[in-house]
Amino acid sequence: QAGKGGGGGGGGGTPAAAAAAAARRCYRGAFSKRSLRRSYFDMIMTRSGSALLPFIFLQGYLCQAMVSCMPDASLARNSWRGLLRHPPPLPFDVHKAAQATSARLEEREICLDRTNIQRVSLKAGELLETFIPLKQAIMERYRQASQEGRRCLVGLAGPPAAGKSTFAQLLKIICETSIPCRNAEMSVKAAVLSMDGYHMYNAQIASEFQPSMKGLPSTFAARDLKRDLAALREFNDVLCPEYDRTLHEPVQDAISITKEFPIVIVEGNYLFLDEGDWSDLKGMFDLKLFISCSADASCSRVTKRKTRNGASAAEIEGAVPYVRQMAEIAERTAGNADARITFTDGETSESLSYLLKDVQVHQEEREPYLLAVGLNPAFQKTLVFDDIKFGDVNRAQKAYRTVGGKGQHVAIAANRIDVGSVRVAHFLGDEQEQGRFIHQHLKDRSIDQLVQWVPSSTRTCTTLLDMKTGKMTELIEPSDQISPEDVKSMIDKIVPAAQGCRGVALCGTFPPGVTEEVYATLARSLPQDCKLVLDGWKGVNATLQTRRVDVLKINSDELLWLMGGKDLDAAAKDCLERYLSPRAVLAITSGSSSAFLYRKEAVEGRGEQQSAAVVVTEFTIPQLEAVNPIGAGDTCTAGLLHGIVHDYPVEEAFAYALACASASCLHLEGANFDLRETLQLYDKITYEVVRKI
Repeated sequence: QAGKGGGGGGGGGTPAAAAAAAARRCYRGAFSKRSLRRSYFDMIMTRSGSALLPFIFLQGYLCQAMVSCMPDASLARNSWRGLLRHPPPLPFDVHKAAQATSARLEEREICLDRTNIQRVSLKAGELLETFIPLKQAIMERYRQASQEGRRCLVGLAGPPAAGKSTFAQLLKIICETSIPCRNAEMSVKAAVLSMDGYHMYNAQIASEFQPSMKGLPSTFAARDLKRDLAALREFNDVLCPEYDRTLHEPVQDAISITKEFPIVIVEGNYLFLDEGDWSDLKGMFDLKLFISCSADASCSRVTKRKTRNGASAAEIEGAVPYVRQMAEIAERTAGNADARITFTDGETSESLSYLLKDVQVHQEEREPYLLAVGLNPAFQKTLVFDDIKFGDVNRAQKAYRTVGGKGQHVAIAANRIDVGSVRVAHFLGDEQEQGRFIHQHLKDRSIDQLVQWVPSSTRTCTTLLDMKTGKMTELIEPSDQISPEDVKSMIDKIVPAAQGCRGVALCGTFPPGVTEEVYATLARSLPQDCKLVLDGWKGVNATLQTRRVDVLKINSDELLWLMGGKDLDAAAKDCLERYLSPRAVLAITSGSSSAFLYRKEAVEGRGEQQSAAVVVTEFTIPQLEAVNPIGAGDTCTAGLLHGIVHDYPVEEAFAYALACASASCLHLEGANFDLRETLQLYDKITYEVVRKI
């Protein structure tokens, strides 16, 4: 054990000895399933791993995780990132803002029309997942519109009874509420305009159509709506109509939108329609949102609404086919929206939830601002057997393929925090399946790549899981030799690519033929405003000697090996003095329950910062039932890199990084983690300054 909190329950000695000790205790019944999982997690977090590890917890718990493992594609679907032109604040920042704002938005009144006033509340989860990201997107467009001297128009479309009117009013409240989160602090007045005010009068509909056809695109004055939107966009004062649900008729000049409202939220079924007079509307909106709702749900909600309003059964029966037609027409316009939003079901059939079920964002091409360099990737294959018999033919019951390697895991985790933010640099074998698989796997997850294709093979890591004994065996191939020509080509790629990045992570070991001078060369070439995180302990001296590293992320055993010491405090202080700049920090993981930050306490003197004491901050991490801790350290690196690039205090960045790392242990695939689980863990992580040395 090293440092306060120790090295965990792995047992000490070699990793294999720790594994064997854990297995023996389990067989004697001394361990519960939970404590064995924790023991395994502790060993992984403090050791380099073992060729033979106890895997008793595979039975039942892990097999279920294999089936329900969270795919990366779900994150890309459920990200608002494509709507934001600048990197968003980190989720923990939004999380704290949502909690603070939710209490201020309890029981707010919204006016859906002249006679319908409702009281609504927004939960912290709804603010976190939906409203704060949307406010950030709206504020970006508002700033651009202001620079151009015009209003910002937000279009909100969807089928009948999808909840557009209520959602538009809630967006108005959010725009007018200052939220203590980056890019959401501003409070801007917003007006709401409904397409329903542009209905034809009932008499005109009766003379030209059937009354039950009311609501189809042909029964609206689309040309008038186009005229008013053009005037609003030019920042004119405009009198607009409003639909009166008591009269069931439009009332002209009922809404006055003056210059005090620089944002206008427009809601309606057909705002993005590509037909006739409707076709020019969608180009007037700065942001286009579509709320999804099935035709069946739309018909059901309209039926209930008409019943409450006193419509006869015959009227409802005649209207339902046209409502379905309206819903289908609206649905066809979803592809014209910037984002298509699907909410989870409410607690009752009458209530609406604004928690996300899915978001499909039409993302624009953008340049990654992070670079993860991982020159030793691996093709990870996991084979599950009922009972392995050595010396016999063994047929696997299940097989799973994924990507391994530190830099690759850092890229996957960084991409989960901000989709499209990261590029990974690696060597991949050109003429074999493993290299092509890794390339496609990362490409499918919107991760950009700098690849130096090489004739040698990409190494394979094969994991054998024996269901009968509960043992896991790792078979790791050695990496093939990389030629000097390929090394030079890689340097020629990564050095220019890093120049435009805000953050770089140098990760792991090197394959044969690659020396530590590659990382050192890259470190020396970085611009001063680019943050550098080093996650490694073998062959890192040349990189550390550049004194360019902003964060050295390492575990306690690795630091003791690197510095040749037995005391963690002494090793950390020696590392800071010998290798790191006055503003750099050491981020040290030490088992599953604690971690430490070491940084110099700077003092001002004679215009220059002078080194003083080293401040030690200890982080306490909640215990959890780990499914697979492999990749947790790399996930931590990704969280740290995002945190320092976004200029958060390093303590907050590390706390969030540890939450991401802990959450990744709850899923089978390395560097996979769920946002909600991460934030729940973040709330439980505490830290305090424990000493100065």
